[in-house]
Amino acid sequence: MIFYSMQGYREEKLHIYQIVIDEWNLHRRPEFDMINIKIFHNDTESEEFSKWENEDLNDLANHDAYGDLPQYDRLQYHLNQLASEIGFSNSYSKFDTSKTVDLNIKIIDSTNTESTIAMDAVPVLKTEILDHSSKISCSSHNGYYDIESQT
Repeated sequence: MIFYSMQGYREEKLHIYQIVIDEWNLHRRPEFDMINIKIFHNDTESEEFSKWENEDLNDLANHDAYGDLPQYDRLQYHLNQLASEIGFSNSYSKFDTSKTVDLNIKIIDSTNTESTIAMDAVPVLKTEILDHSSKISCSSHNGYYDIESQT
């Protein structure tokens, strides 16, 4: 009896989720797909963020413990640039969540309209890629283990 009532609840929530997914896939994602993103810190401009088109990321959001979820195309941007190249000091040499920085994000859309978003107190953390690591060693350091690259 409880299973059936939970199933109805899940179906109702999945219907709402499907509406949001459809809006994202049809309208919002194409808008975000065409933007260029850079960050500024102390008047130093970063390289342009690139889209991370790793298909494996989509698999993470397509299932839950009860079955399949509505499909959507994730969109993720990343910047692979040394922090020192965009004006961050070398004081971010260890994992310290109390260290923050104020950033400005410049976004240029498909019509070449430029917008700037000011972000205060953004945590900036040092990351390291260690070879021959494991899930256990990464989690003991509050880290993330990438299965594909085994780092």
